[in-house]
Amino acid sequence: MTRRSTLADERGVATVMVALAIPLFLLVCVFAVDVANWFVHKRHLQTQADAAALAGAGMFTFPACDNDLIRNTALRYSGKGDGTFTFNDPAEVKTDQSRLFAEINEPDFYNQSKPGETDLPAEPCDSKIVDVKMTETDLPWFFGTGLVPNINAEARVQLFQVSESEKLLPVGVQEVEPRKVRAYVVDETTGIEIDGVNLADAGNTGNVANFDNEAAPLTFSVPSTTSRLGVRIALSGRTDGSTTCGQPLVNCYDSVATTNGLSFIRTWNALPDPLPSGAVPQARSVFLSPDSCANASFNADATSCTFNVGARVKWNPLVTLADLDPATSKTKLTAKFNGVTRAMTYSVATATWTTSTPFTQPAGTIGPRGIDIDWVQQTGTISGTTCKVNGNPKECKGTFANVQRTFWNDPSIQDSRGGPLSRLDVLDSATLQQVSDLQQCSATHPTCQASLIFDVGIKGSLKLAAIGDPPVALRRDENQSQSLQCDPAEGGSAGLQNTIANGCKPRYRVNTGEACGAKNDVWAVANPPGSWACVALLTGVPPNTTPRGLNQRILCNPALGEESNCTGNASAVTCNHPNNWPNFTLDDPRIVGVFLTPFGTFTGTGTETVPVIGFASFYITGYTNEGGGVNTPCADITGPGADSYAINPPPEGHIAGHYFKSVNPNTGGAGTEECDFASVNQCVAVLVK
Repeated sequence: MTRRSTLADERGVATVMVALAIPLFLLVCVFAVDVANWFVHKRHLQTQADAAALAGAGMFTFPACDNDLIRNTALRYSGKGDGTFTFNDPAEVKTDQSRLFAEINEPDFYNQSKPGETDLPAEPCDSKIVDVKMTETDLPWFFGTGLVPNINAEARVQLFQVSESEKLLPVGVQEVEPRKVRAYVVDETTGIEIDGVNLADAGNTGNVANFDNEAAPLTFSVPSTTSRLGVRIALSGRTDGSTTCGQPLVNCYDSVATTNGLSFIRTWNALPDPLPSGAVPQARSVFLSPDSCANASFNADATSCTFNVGARVKWNPLVTLADLDPATSKTKLTAKFNGVTRAMTYSVATATWTTSTPFTQPAGTIGPRGIDIDWVQQTGTISGTTCKVNGNPKECKGTFANVQRTFWNDPSIQDSRGGPLSRLDVLDSATLQQVSDLQQCSATHPTCQASLIFDVGIKGSLKLAAIGDPPVALRRDENQSQSLQCDPAEGGSAGLQNTIANGCKPRYRVNTGEACGAKNDVWAVANPPGSWACVALLTGVPPNTTPRGLNQRILCNPALGEESNCTGNASAVTCNHPNNWPNFTLDDPRIVGVFLTPFGTFTGTGTETVPVIGFASFYITGYTNEGGGVNTPCADITGPGADSYAINPPPEGHIAGHYFKSVNPNTGGAGTEECDFASVNQCVAVLVK
């Protein structure tokens, strides 16, 4: 065979190989095109799911959450549509609507049994979650049909509390929103805690947050070592759950006398029985009962109310039952309270002395008031002395000193000894009657278990605005005016106007239990790389600082964090951003973020820092100047867009508006706690899946 023929034979083999490979190459190309087509559809489907979940989360409304609004908005942005609007139309990738399906907060993808998320509540408002499961069916293939019957994509957005924030208005607002509330029974002679119980959240009534232990009454043995028990209430803002008094973010009330409680419980012993001959009488059970007061032991009523005092007294054996008859006048009891005396009358049926005329519990003076009972014995003997009727000085008499106590509180006063408590009822779990005395353990009273329910009302929780609510006051220009020095670089009150206009530059976070000290000590650390958990107070604000700063922020609308684009001091600007409540948009410059701080924040000297316990969104409906020299132009217009105020006429240096619930996309400030629909704390929508 020649060399030429050999080469010819080799060319023939190569031709055959190429011919056989061409179909395979075509198959690979078709497969590559199909995979690319699948990828495009899959990516677009995921984009639709993400957009739908985020859009739905933006429709959470407060305080009335609307599941239909959330679902319909998610459907609109899913590409499927809600029958009215359709965004992200799947026609962009040649997908027919008949092959596109969206499931909102359902456990499985359309017509499938996966992923089986049975723990997901069906309603977004219940779960604070918008979960979107998208499915595209019967994707057309170049190579064949039915290879992949479904393309699936899932997106989930969950609402969390904001844990960090920035660009805030340098204003602190007291919020009473404890993470945990605990009631302690305290021995008032030593200050030692006898026992305690955590109280469960029982919801809000207006601006009062309610807590009780109705489901788990506190049971303990009444000690025989003391006659004075007090009830102390601890409000804790710590994330570790500690309620130990004295720790950062734990406030305990009574906040002045460390051995006292807010509500008093007298304990007593029935021994000896009978008393020795000639012994002085003993006060056994001494109790309070409400008349017009809802609670005789503790109340925060704005007006005066009335209550009665009852007592059971053990006399020595020389005093007979006939001697207790008021007609004989041989025994007398007189109760004394707040400088007033009330005669007490004996009932043979109940063996109890009771004030014949109620006492008045006056409103207006915060703190405890003790109750004494004077006794007179005009028969028999005491310590060898014959007790005679009207035989003074032979008349036997004495005083049961400080045998009961009441407490009146004003929860709106920052340094109140009773803190923000507007109600403290101590109830017997069996009868639900108020308890102001208990019998001690003894040989004749071995069954001495107390079972108590503590019903607490905490006033001052900020309220989310509803349509039609009047504005509320945010602050005024004066000492202790809620002003904060959030940026040490701004130079105190001199830099406050710029901070009001542009927001606080440092980033702040929710304090979880860190101690806050003097501002110079805190700032000595320098601006931390992350954020601060304590913010400094500011006193001595110069006049018209607030309206000048708000003119810059609202009317000139500078880019936050940059120099103002106003000319001069912004006193000549016009009302180009009027009041649009409640129909505002999220870019309205009247929307501000404010610091939430604990009860009692603004009682210091201005040299300290206080914990940051949260962040709230506030819509400013109006503000006023403080004296002349500053124009607040929106205060002068009428009709739609006119400023509205919490007080009419509004005071000088006044800011008014509404707290509202904001849900924003996450910018790194999401915490781990679920969004609380009832609180004013800001929330963020986080794409978690």
